[in-house]
Amino acid sequence: MIARACLVCVVLIGASAPWVQGQSVVAELAGVSAPLVNESVTEPTPVFSFAFVGCNRIDRDDIDRTNNPSTANVAALKRLFNDMNELERRPDLFFFLGDMVFGLGNEYRLKDELSAWVDEYDDIQKELKKTPGFKQIEMVAVPGNHEMLRFRKPSEYEVGGKKYFTSEGEYPLENSIDRWMTAMSRFIPANRDKVTTDSHLNQATFAFTRKNVGFVVMNTDTFNTLPNLPNEPALGKEGMIPRKWIAAKVKEYQKDTGIDHVFVLGHKPYYVYRSEKVDGQWVRDFYPTTGHQGLPDGKALWRDLRSAEVVAMLSAHVHEYQRVQPDAPGPYQIIAGNAGSTRPSFFGYSLITIMSDNTIDLASYGYTVNSADYMLESTSPTIIRDQTTLTWSKNGTSFP
Repeated sequence: MIARACLVCVVLIGASAPWVQGQSVVAELAGVSAPLVNESVTEPTPVFSFAFVGCNRIDRDDIDRTNNPSTANVAALKRLFNDMNELERRPDLFFFLGDMVFGLGNEYRLKDELSAWVDEYDDIQKELKKTPGFKQIEMVAVPGNHEMLRFRKPSEYEVGGKKYFTSEGEYPLENSIDRWMTAMSRFIPANRDKVTTDSHLNQATFAFTRKNVGFVVMNTDTFNTLPNLPNEPALGKEGMIPRKWIAAKVKEYQKDTGIDHVFVLGHKPYYVYRSEKVDGQWVRDFYPTTGHQGLPDGKALWRDLRSAEVVAMLSAHVHEYQRVQPDAPGPYQIIAGNAGSTRPSFFGYSLITIMSDNTIDLASYGYTVNSADYMLESTSPTIIRDQTTLTWSKNGTSFP
């Protein structure tokens, strides 16, 4: 509001602004000061908004497949949709940025968990439809590592008479993309642009537009195999994306005169607020991240996003809300991994609103987690935890 108030002040002394109408100029005549004519200033109004958040799955030790086959934090999931439904202007679109279920097992368990998650979603929507003024929000589902990968303990292999050691970690899960697309097909836009190279494996990476906004959605754990690495025969790597296709698509959207804003979304981020050793001291700050918490192709991808003037990369994976503009002027990294998984400062969601004057407002909403058990309902109110206007020029603030 401070920025907008200043713009109005400038207009009143004779400057112009694209969203001001009825500007008038008053002159002094015959030495008599005339009173200022009332200025007709049109305040910008919301024209389109979308919400986003990820990471609602519960921890392994909390799984109870009899009473909660979805492995979702059901209380937080209900609160999430209830809170969005209670907004005065509900979002036009909602992105669920992965880790909706625990997964990390075989494809059959993944299938069961995703099916149970959809049942939970349908039950929640059924109850919400009973509320006055209900509006169905279009949801777009984006897979996370818990849906696309499997966890492997360290083991030894024998290939061609030679023994190899496989380290503990997460590796691509064969057929996970098929299970995901079958369960989540209704949450994937029909009018999307698809990746043409390795189109089957890249089904969960796509692009689409709404109003004057272009969205590029990434599967940040696309299935792959690396049979030529002797220490990891045919196991593949996590964090793989079809970067060249993504780069071409954001450039295409940049040149499209009908698109004013471009956002890239995916489960894993690139810039993460974490600790790193600097000059022998551990320093907590935002750092580029290419390991399990981030993207191996992150450096090249970020260069592509800057070149195409992408507004922001919206991610989850880290169980917190974080916001930074790492190299202004330039894009933002916004992490919203606080949908219900453990250890965040608050549970909630984030909302981006495109205003009639083309400004882009961001608000992160959240409530305090139940201190007794993160899976229990919380009586804490939902409030705005972070708010800013996303500008290409230097913003000057970050969160935390």
